Amino acid sequence: MAKGYWIGRVDVKNEEGYKPYAAANAAIFKKFGGRFVIRAGKFECPEGTARSRNVVIEFLDYAAALALQQAGCFAIVLEGVPLELARTITAVTVIAPATAPVIGGVLITVLSWHWIFLVNVPFGIFAFVFGLLFLPRAEVVYRDPFDTAGFVFALTAWSGVAAAASRAAASPRRRTACPG
Repeated sequence: MAKGYWIGRVDVKNEEGYKPYAAANAAIFKKFGGRFVIRAGKFECPEGTARSRNVVIEFLDYAAALALQQAGCFAIVLEGVPLELARTITAVTVIAPATAPVIGGVLITVLSWHWIFLVNVPFGIFAFVFGLLFLPRAEVVYRDPFDTAGFVFALTAWSGVAAAASRAAASPRRRTACPG
C-alpha cells in the first residue's frame, strides 16, 4: 500500500516557543501513524521563496494522512485546551451551521428579510468586540506581500462579468438557437 506524506514549510522566529508546539504535533501525528522523516536540515531553493525550515511527515497510507488533514487539524488546534472549553468549541462549530439556516428561514417566513440584518449585525459586532478583548493575539510568522496587480486584474475581470450579465439581462431582444 502506498504511503502518505505531509510536506510542511515553516518559518520559526521563536525557537523556544516552537519546541512545545512541535512536541504536541508529534504526539498527534503518532496517533495517526505518522512519523517525522525530515526535520529542518540544510537545503537550497534555486527558484521562488523559501521558508527557514522544511518538514516531511510519513504516514502508513494516504488515507491516514488525509484523515488527519481533514479531521485532525481541529485536534491540533484544541490540543492543550481544557476539556470543557474544547467541548464547548466543538458544540458551537457543529450546532451553528445546522441551526443558522433554520433560524434564518423562520425569521424570513414569520417576519421579513430585514430581520436577518437586524439580528446578524449586532451579533457580528458583539463577536468582533469579544474577539478583540478575549482572544489571544497570534504572532504572524510569515505574511505574503499583497498582490496589487492580481487584485486590479480580478477587479477589472469581475466588473466586466457583472456588466455583461447586467446588459444581457436588460437586453430587449431574445435570441433563439434555431432561426425561423
